[in-house]
Amino acid sequence: MRRKGRERNFKVGETVMARNYGRGQKWKAGVVVKQSGPVSYQVKVGDLLWCRHVDQILETGLQVDDDKPPEPDVASPVIVPVISEPARETSHIPANGAASPAVQ
Repeated sequence: MRRKGRERNFKVGETVMARNYGRGQKWKAGVVVKQSGPVSYQVKVGDLLWCRHVDQILETGLQVDDDKPPEPDVASPVIVPVISEPARETSHIPANGAASPAVQ
């Protein structure tokens, strides 16, 4: 006798993590677009539409706002300020080699 596993259902508009079989991270954030079969869903990931079985989708517990796209799955770049040292005063030496007097 085969045991029945946990029943998983996703709602249209629900934010999920979908299994990525391409390069990069194994799971990518997306939004359920529609249920395409008894255990299959279409998930919008970025500009792509992926078809995934329920075993290839994880719940996030988040609802997506229609006006706001899902959060990217990569960390935001860190901006590090560059602090330069003040320029040092140098005396001007003309081409003939004689040092000019300092101007005050």
